[in-house]
Amino acid sequence: MTKTKIKDNNDYFVPATSDGCFRSFFHKKNILIQFLTDLLNIPIVDLFYLDTTMQKEYDKNKESRLDVIVELKDKTKINVEMQNCRDLNMMNRSLFYVAKMINRSFEEGNNYATLANYIVINILNYKDPKYKNLKTCYMLTNEENPQDKIDKLKIYMIALKEEGKINKKLREWIEIFREEESWNMEKYDEHRLKEAVAELKRLSRDPEVMYEYDKEQKERIERESLISYME
Repeated sequence: MTKTKIKDNNDYFVPATSDGCFRSFFHKKNILIQFLTDLLNIPIVDLFYLDTTMQKEYDKNKESRLDVIVELKDKTKINVEMQNCRDLNMMNRSLFYVAKMINRSFEEGNNYATLANYIVINILNYKDPKYKNLKTCYMLTNEENPQDKIDKLKIYMIALKEEGKINKKLREWIEIFREEESWNMEKYDEHRLKEAVAELKRLSRDPEVMYEYDKEQKERIERESLISYME
């Protein structure tokens, strides 16, 4: 088993970027509200979790299972994804996901004026030559007048391996995602994200989360070994 231990009390450490930990972490409503508020810079007082399974319409269609999907009070739909494996088609993948989300929520006969806003947030835990900034936001714009924007769809790429100017509150979240040593609670004693870090420390002791992390690590090692062999 591959685990990193916390220095202060010998507990196991599971990073927030691991798939099992990430999904459990952001299914804590207060924590997700705080993260989305800091990233999107909009006031969020409540949200509702939606089914993360994107069912196939036909046998040949691709079924998808997303990490987190929520709906805000104004009907805005938000998908948050953690991506650890290098995927050079991440934008195409995001467009596929949002198309499925729209198709699922917009029923035949609906008035187009009722179409909700959609936001996809991808947290990339690898280097991708397409995304050189720590935070990049894509949206529909007028080619002749870039100031003329349509905010019905936004796709965020948060590239953890890159740098760039972001607000202080979002920077604190990035530091948590980048943590590779421990959940040292003394460091976060008076911190505004104390609750979030305490939850990550609790998840590091959860048998299911630990099992999923060990499984991820094993698959990663096998995948890297296969790539090296092929090269």
